[in-house]
Amino acid sequence: MKLNLALLFSSAFALFGSIHAIVTDDIKDCDGHPDPHFRNFHGVAFDFQSGCDVVLVKTEQIEIHTRLIQQGRYSAIIEAGARIGRTTVVIESNGTATVNGTKYSSSGSLNLGDGFNLQKISNETSPYNWKVGFPEVDGEEFSLSVAAGGGTYPRQPIDGEGEHSSYMAFNIHAHVSLFEESEGLCGSWNDDSPSPAGFVDREGDQMTLPPLYPGSFYSYNATALGENWQVDTSQGD
Repeated sequence: MKLNLALLFSSAFALFGSIHAIVTDDIKDCDGHPDPHFRNFHGVAFDFQSGCDVVLVKTEQIEIHTRLIQQGRYSAIIEAGARIGRTTVVIESNGTATVNGTKYSSSGSLNLGDGFNLQKISNETSPYNWKVGFPEVDGEEFSLSVAAGGGTYPRQPIDGEGEHSSYMAFNIHAHVSLFEESEGLCGSWNDDSPSPAGFVDREGDQMTLPPLYPGSFYSYNATALGENWQVDTSQGD
C-alpha cells in the first residue's frame, strides 16, 4: 500500500497543530509537534531534525526557544522556554515547569509582569497542559501553549532519555503588537516574499529550502534554516 505522506502530515497537524486559525494579518500561529514537524507564522510546514537548542521567536520583549534531541533519523522536542525580560520559564517533557530555575507546581496563574503569566492548563479536552500567557489584545488571549508529560496526545518514550516521559508539542498564538519585529525559526513576521514565506536567516536574507521529499511541496527540509537559528549566546540568544 502506498502511503499518502501529505495526508498523514496534514492529519498530524489536525491533532497536534494550532488550536487557533490564522485569521488576520495581525494574528498568526507557529506550531511544532512530535517528530518534530513545524509550521511557521505564514502557515508553511517544514521539518528540522537535529539535536540542539533553537530560537523559535526573538523580539525585544520576548524570546522563545526549544530544545531538540536526535533520535536516529528523527528528533524529539524535550524542552520549550520563554525569556521575558529577566524572567526565564522552562517547560520540560516530563511536565515540569521552572521559573528562573525554581520549580512551579501551583494550579494558579503566576504573574510574570507586563501582562505575561504562567498557568497550568487543566482542561482535559486540550492537548496542551502549560501556557505562558502574553498581554491580551481587545479581550483576546495570546500565548505559548505547551503539551508535556500528560497532554492528551499519544505519548512516546524517548530512547536513552529516561527522565523525559514523552515527546512535546507547542503552539504560539501571537498578535502583531508583540511579534511584529519577530524573527527566528517561526519565521519573519513581516516577510512578504512569495510563498513559501518566512524562511529568513539571521542576516535578514530569504532562504530557499528544498522540499522534504522530492517533487512534493507540502513540507520543506529546513536543516539549513534550523542550523542558522541554533541558539548562539554571542548573538544575544
